[in-house]
Amino acid sequence: MLKAAFVNKEFTPSPGGRFGRLGINIFTSTGVHLPLYARLALFDDGQQQAGLLVLDQNFAVAPVVAELRLAMSEKTGIPPENFMVAATHAHNTPPLNPWLPPDVNYAFVDVLIPVLRDLAAEAQAQLRPIRLVAALAEAPGWSYNRRPIYRTADGREQVGTHGSRAGADYLRMEGPDESRLLSVLAIGADGKPAGGLVNFACHPTTMYSDSRYSADYPGILVRAMEDRFRCPFVFANGAAGNLSNSSGLPGRPRESGEEHAEQMGRALAEKAAESLEKPFDLKSGPIRVAREILSIAQRRVTGSQVQVARAYLEAHLKGEPWSGSIARDLYGFAYHFHHLSAAVDDWLARDIIGMWEWQKRDGSRVLREHVEIQVLTVGELALAGFSAEIFSEFGHCVRERSPFPATVVLEMANGWHGYIPSEEGLCRGGYEACLAMQSRLAPEAGRLMTEAALRLLGKKGAVNNQ
Repeated sequence: MLKAAFVNKEFTPSPGGRFGRLGINIFTSTGVHLPLYARLALFDDGQQQAGLLVLDQNFAVAPVVAELRLAMSEKTGIPPENFMVAATHAHNTPPLNPWLPPDVNYAFVDVLIPVLRDLAAEAQAQLRPIRLVAALAEAPGWSYNRRPIYRTADGREQVGTHGSRAGADYLRMEGPDESRLLSVLAIGADGKPAGGLVNFACHPTTMYSDSRYSADYPGILVRAMEDRFRCPFVFANGAAGNLSNSSGLPGRPRESGEEHAEQMGRALAEKAAESLEKPFDLKSGPIRVAREILSIAQRRVTGSQVQVARAYLEAHLKGEPWSGSIARDLYGFAYHFHHLSAAVDDWLARDIIGMWEWQKRDGSRVLREHVEIQVLTVGELALAGFSAEIFSEFGHCVRERSPFPATVVLEMANGWHGYIPSEEGLCRGGYEACLAMQSRLAPEAGRLMTEAALRLLGKKGAVNNQ
């Protein structure tokens, strides 16, 4: 008999803390737009228990994930590896690793650990018989490919992230927009909903320029689903590395801010609820937890990149103008973001130095990272977790080739190893291709990670990494 429990606990810090995005656009929180939650779906097949924890966080690196898993294990006796720990990737959240002063001691992790201990114990105590149903829907008009391709003066095709889909040099979008919405509902023995999950892929950045803590559109979506079904819900962000809530289409009203977040979250919830009026049954079966730890090389910083970054930073410190282009001089690209902001130039130059120091101090000719891919299956429901911001084409590949009728692809699961573009995307440039902390693994990383996920799902075969 399959049992499940869906529980949540708030962990919103008091206003006044700092948050930001990898060193730029740093805010001191002035309040709370939407509270931040830890949400846990726990399953029990009578032989073992396994759970999906989703945090309203930007990301959590693998060592922090290990601590969070251990905290839940200590209170429940469930093996740590039986938990998948994912982040919604909401950007208006406090960091879990101390890259932002004054937190240099993982202070917020210490705040979160007792919350998760209690959350896991509460879920275990609330386990009850359920059956699972699922539904698919199309929700176009909310998640857009954010990588337009332009023809540059030298004849190349180059991506300018977040650029406009207009202008004489605009050619096409690198990939399709996203619209797939998967919803799962647990029905109790009394016939009433006991909990649910919604899977959609899009960067939660509608509140990006706001200085308040916010769970962004996923928080609104979950709240609307909970109001509708009177039970806890979990949001699972899909493969959204190249997807945005902003279309880049000319003449559109503002696609960000509190009003847009509200519209987006409610529209997605309406589509999900409508689809669940005619769900399909998911057969019960044993819980299976499997994972692979891949060893994937970093792309190496070159000597010329270090020289350019040093020269740029020296000029910057002296207040001297930089006559070049960081995108061109560091990477050979026409763009990082299409608007080529000075703040991003400064950050990328600093990150090149940081990456060089990391690789130098490691001492390896090729520095390799341990990348976890995890699959958790409950009967005909499969959760496939990627510890990175993986491009949507890899998520499509997993969903289309999965042998399970309901496959949830999650990014930011069990760690964060930066953006994972296709090899073709890396050659075209754009922000997601610029070597730095946010994009550092070898070109074949997406293929290796996707093939691992498919192996764990029971579907073998090579993956096209274009």
